[in-house]
Amino acid sequence: MQMRQDDYDNAIKFLALRAMGVQCEQRKLIDWAFTVLEHGLESKHLLWLAGLSENSDILDMLDFFEAALIELGAKPLEGDELLSEFVRMTCRQFLEKKISADRAMNRLNRICDHTEWDFDREFNLPFFNLLQESDHIYHVRQSDPALADKLSIEFNTSMTDEFKRYLDAPVSSIAQHSGLSTQH
Repeated sequence: MQMRQDDYDNAIKFLALRAMGVQCEQRKLIDWAFTVLEHGLESKHLLWLAGLSENSDILDMLDFFEAALIELGAKPLEGDELLSEFVRMTCRQFLEKKISADRAMNRLNRICDHTEWDFDREFNLPFFNLLQESDHIYHVRQSDPALADKLSIEFNTSMTDEFKRYLDAPVSSIAQHSGLSTQH
């Protein structure tokens, strides 16, 4: 049995946030372990992680988390490969209406703010321009909310088109080695 898509997405989110220097909440790691166990998967480190308390050392928790991922067949991702998978997950979740446009753009902005990832190389200029347009709408909203609402509708259409284009582009070997399934 392979890890479910939602469980894998949460793991990618934890790893990506950690790579950007954002501290993971211990409770969320423990909850993730319980959820994966409830979905029928089991491993030594997953059980250990689920058995920890919120007061446990975060470094131990992260070690157990990463070991559990490997035991469950997920290829450890780092660097550009991890960030690329995080962006693909964000695009997919937006298109599936699991997250809002604001949440998607906040994630992409966080990557810009906390890494030196080359957006021009990874996303091409139109995708990068979404970040600029999102920022513009934010500032317009301060003085003209009606105009910002109109711009937001157009922006969501552009965002949908760019996210689809990004997901339709050839995928690296990430999906082949991630150890995930599309079960929900």
